[in-house]
Amino acid sequence: MKTRAALSLVLLFTHLVSAVALLGLSGWFIAACALAGQAGVLAGFNYVIPAAIIRFLAIIRLASGYFEKYLGHLHLLDSLRQIRFDLLASVFRGGLDIQQADSARTLQQQTEQYAALWSAVVSPLISLGSLMVGLAVLLTFLFPNVAWVWWAFVLIVAAVLVGYHQINSRWTAQADAAQAEYLRAQQRWLRTSVLWSMTDDQQTRQDLERKALLAGQYRRRQLNLMPMTEALLQTLGLVWTLPVLMTVTPQGLTPLVVVPLMILVSVRDWSLPGVSAIAQSALMPDLSQTDSTPLTNTASHATEVTAPVTLTLTQFAGERSSASDSDGLTVQLTGPGLYLLTGPTGLGKSSLLQGLTGELPSRGEARLNDNDLTQYSSEQRRQRLHLAEQNGHVFSGTLRENLMMSAPLATDDDCCRALAQAGLRDWAEPDRLAQWLGDGGIPISGGERKRLLLARAVLNPAPVLLLDEPLEGLDRQTQQMLMPTLRHLAQTKLVLIVSHISLPDWQQQMLATTGSRLTMSRLQV
Repeated sequence: MKTRAALSLVLLFTHLVSAVALLGLSGWFIAACALAGQAGVLAGFNYVIPAAIIRFLAIIRLASGYFEKYLGHLHLLDSLRQIRFDLLASVFRGGLDIQQADSARTLQQQTEQYAALWSAVVSPLISLGSLMVGLAVLLTFLFPNVAWVWWAFVLIVAAVLVGYHQINSRWTAQADAAQAEYLRAQQRWLRTSVLWSMTDDQQTRQDLERKALLAGQYRRRQLNLMPMTEALLQTLGLVWTLPVLMTVTPQGLTPLVVVPLMILVSVRDWSLPGVSAIAQSALMPDLSQTDSTPLTNTASHATEVTAPVTLTLTQFAGERSSASDSDGLTVQLTGPGLYLLTGPTGLGKSSLLQGLTGELPSRGEARLNDNDLTQYSSEQRRQRLHLAEQNGHVFSGTLRENLMMSAPLATDDDCCRALAQAGLRDWAEPDRLAQWLGDGGIPISGGERKRLLLARAVLNPAPVLLLDEPLEGLDRQTQQMLMPTLRHLAQTKLVLIVSHISLPDWQQQMLATTGSRLTMSRLQV
């Protein structure tokens, strides 16, 4: 990956050098041909070698530009693929202590930022730097007596751009902080202004207006910095024409002198992409600080789970929208064993499971072997509780990859055994583990998706399995086929099944019920 990036930069530099050389040589060649024709020396004018060099430079420019784009895009796609894989693997292994929605949002933001980094920041700055150095070398060759003028101008422009970057970054941070403070104050005021009589608090209103005014001033100052920098560069270009004109003698006054003067006067135009790139860089957070570094473990004092496993819930419920969606559940579950939580749809059964795994906020208390679940980080929770969601996702990838997301150390024999126990005997072959699922691969039905999620649960080593509607949408024969698998899992683990339908073929012992008609029962294995 690093080799591709290095080759891409070398090809980019080659492309820029060949383009500048091509423009310079072709311009000279056209002028030389015109002068040779006017002087009547066409017979002795060698046009073959310059024409061949021009064609060679054109080929180099086209080839280097093509392969620079090719290798650059390969490097970009490989980097994005690695970012996605690292983040997804961290989520499955519990390496990131963040919510599912935050994971998706973080992935999207980092992907967009990384994709825009090279196109919006790095490439324009490299192009500007190469252009400045190339012009300085060319003008030094054409006007060696004023070489110091060009190099001094390059250094001054570079210093202006560096200073603009420093000031713009600081002012952007101040504007963002002022705007964030205003939004926080506004939210506090809205939360405390529920009563109409409190909306007349003049002091609070004045404080909000002051914060809004300060945020606006910071933002306007930051936005005005870019045109000020452009004006400064334009002024420098105009002033820098004076040393050039002062060093030109009447004998050296040729039409060629107009070239450096036009370059200096147009400094704002050819430096504008670099100024815009610097302004864009201030809006991009540091990707190295938002990478896949796991959050610090705040629950190092939580003890390890040992068999037998006991899960104790006290007025526990997951909160999806409001605290009154469902009554809390109070029950004690001891593993190994098989338990069934039933009730009508919409009463918070799935939310309860997501509250246990930390994917949703929860109320009440949940203890695992006398340890409060809030003491565990998301990583530690996923090591102890595995949730097979009702509508779990099947990723575009091989069957083996979809299974090993739940158990990275599983062998092919383990995967085949789990598939057979989940009722996918046709897939339980080592050569079929490489078949592609999802887009461009084998389409899977809803029942096959359910059983694939169950196979992931079979592979997962967590001592507590939470199965959300594992039998929903399956025909009666398939349900009967999966019963032995559930019994087998319940012999070594605590298995909690959530369903809105009862299982009449199983002998049940009611353990608890709630006012919202949720019922917890123990099934005889």
